[in-house]
Amino acid sequence: MDFSVFCREIYSLVSARLPLHLQVETDLRTILHQGGWYYPSSRDRNAYFFDCAGAYKHYVSGMELSLLADALEYAFFCRRWDAGLPLPDTLSKTASPRQWSLRIRPMEEVTLLPDSAYYLCWDRYILEACLRQDPALSYRCILPEDVAENVREESLFWEFFWNKLIRQDPPLIYAQMPSQGLRELKLHSPRSWPVRDSASLTYILTSRKIRHGASVIFYPRVLSRIHHILSDYYLLLTSPHEVRLFPGNSAYLRDSLQSMPEEKPPAFENQDTPFPAALYQYTVERGLTSC
Repeated sequence: MDFSVFCREIYSLVSARLPLHLQVETDLRTILHQGGWYYPSSRDRNAYFFDCAGAYKHYVSGMELSLLADALEYAFFCRRWDAGLPLPDTLSKTASPRQWSLRIRPMEEVTLLPDSAYYLCWDRYILEACLRQDPALSYRCILPEDVAENVREESLFWEFFWNKLIRQDPPLIYAQMPSQGLRELKLHSPRSWPVRDSASLTYILTSRKIRHGASVIFYPRVLSRIHHILSDYYLLLTSPHEVRLFPGNSAYLRDSLQSMPEEKPPAFENQDTPFPAALYQYTVERGLTSC
């Protein structure tokens, strides 16, 4: 495909995966002129640039489009959490041994899964048990032949899977401090959490490897541990990668809901399944419930 078609396809693949409050609307003419697109804006010195021109060179050399979209997405999140690698390094690093992962996908994609795959359906999402090569960014669903004979039964598999996953990709939580930016907190140490005006703060919950980090809301006892510190709180699930937490009836929750874009740019409609954002509340009496 030529560069114009490539840019359109990459934009549609990557932009649908980003948290809704991070998505930007741009047009194909701007992408072609710049060789990519900026988040949030070329006028911001801290903006991240999605380098379509650089990615296209890898595509011409034989790299699959889906792997390039994974690499752009991965590089963006690494940069965001100050652990960045440029795109060529992301693609060229040797693969580590396979590891477990949980991928959250829209319910509409359940038809893409093999009948024998291990997955769960929850609300408007599929929770898909995956194997991944990290940092090679390849994911595939787990099939019975991938696990030992004594854990192939569905109920036994999930206990085995969670015990593996929580060690390989533990949860991380950050407080968005008004004047200090993001501050990492320790889930096992309430004393590390801000004391003053904690109800006015928002928090970001993800995993150590960030990609598909929203899955940590299903890790054993994670939400109840947060509740022990924050009491009742809301969860805004805006992407497969992270969840934003709002204690009590935070005013920041209303602002975040109002800032979410309502639709994708018309030029890229129906090119990828958008990730459906959703709001939930966690209370000790009812657990996690949809709002």
